[in-house]
Amino acid sequence: MTCAPNQARIYPGGPCPVVLLSLLLPVAVLMSVSAAAAGPEDSTYADTPDQYKVFVADQYSYDDNVFRLPTYFPFIGNGLAPNASREDHFDTVSVGTDDHWGFARQSLSLMLELSENFFVRNTDLDNTSGIGNFLWTWQFSSSLSGHAGVDYVRQLANSSQTLYYGKDLVSSITEYADARYALGPHWTVFGGLRNAEITNSAVEVQVNDYRNQTANGGLEYATSANDTIGAEYRYTTARAPQNLFYAGLDVSDYSEQSARITLKYLPTDKTSIDAYVGYLQREYPDTTAGEFSGDIWRVNFNWQPTDKTRLVASVWRDLQAYVDAESNYFVAKGESLMPTWAASEKINVSATFSWVTQDYIASSPAFITLGTRRDTVNSQIISLLYFPERSVTLTFSYDNESHNSNISEFVYSDRLMSAAVKVAF
Repeated sequence: MTCAPNQARIYPGGPCPVVLLSLLLPVAVLMSVSAAAAGPEDSTYADTPDQYKVFVADQYSYDDNVFRLPTYFPFIGNGLAPNASREDHFDTVSVGTDDHWGFARQSLSLMLELSENFFVRNTDLDNTSGIGNFLWTWQFSSSLSGHAGVDYVRQLANSSQTLYYGKDLVSSITEYADARYALGPHWTVFGGLRNAEITNSAVEVQVNDYRNQTANGGLEYATSANDTIGAEYRYTTARAPQNLFYAGLDVSDYSEQSARITLKYLPTDKTSIDAYVGYLQREYPDTTAGEFSGDIWRVNFNWQPTDKTRLVASVWRDLQAYVDAESNYFVAKGESLMPTWAASEKINVSATFSWVTQDYIASSPAFITLGTRRDTVNSQIISLLYFPERSVTLTFSYDNESHNSNISEFVYSDRLMSAAVKVAF
């Protein structure tokens, strides 16, 4: 899910058409009939050389709708900020490190990137952004393995969802741990914990600050070395530090539980299917406003027709929210296609085409003032990577987004073009 360094372009990805899900049962039966003995899924650890890599990068971009303003919106002049401009160029200068260590069945990975973003016209949006990831992949025996880590992202928020046009830096930090234990050659039990916190720097949109904790557990059956079918249960509690109240009722904190059946199936060495189907229920303590219950599902189909080409097709239905508008949830139904082509050892071309319908539920103050909302988001992203030298990467990308809605304030289009160079040492 993310985006350009200046704006949080979060394309909620998720789930698939019911007709494809009807294929899961016969596929699962076929897998069990032809099952071969299979061991537990092994963790990847200490089988790659240690890596210590420092990098610097510079990306120059052009955005023709920085604030994601509606098409009808007049010339903004100083209406949003001093010298505000609908379109702008901006430069992103970054420095970071990408390291890996392996030892005694353990693996540690660290990635840090710090960026300074400079706008040519909208200088009030100049900001410092960053990304950080730490991952410990562990294995204590042939039967017991897992992961623990922390992910951090800080970036300029997307004003199209909050309709707040000042500078808002949204930060997301996620801590997680999971474990898997093989009960035998076929059965594996798994579980995990996850804690996430989202904060906004602008006081006006801190209603979207959220903290949530999730616990999950399940059982998986391996029908072969590559194919599995499983069941999983998840429970989440969420709290907004600045609670929202309508008529004295708390409509921000919620609890959520879901159950799903999962499937991983490799019919050939060039194709794979990764899918789930389940049911999700969300409840608020004092009111039915914002509550949701219904089916959720996703199917990813991965096809590699040649050594140099790959196509990933996805279809889904799920309950989602933009990271910078966490209080405003919607039911997302969508499809996406992601082709890639390794034209040569030095050139790689990729694209992402997505079509998403978003049906918003009554989970935020916007529902009271704006009423029922339904959006459609179509996007096309094309990227070209060129490796002139082993340590140098050139990237060129074009991102086109069309956002339609039954509420005019959320109708906009945007084009983002960028060129970047990255040098690793």
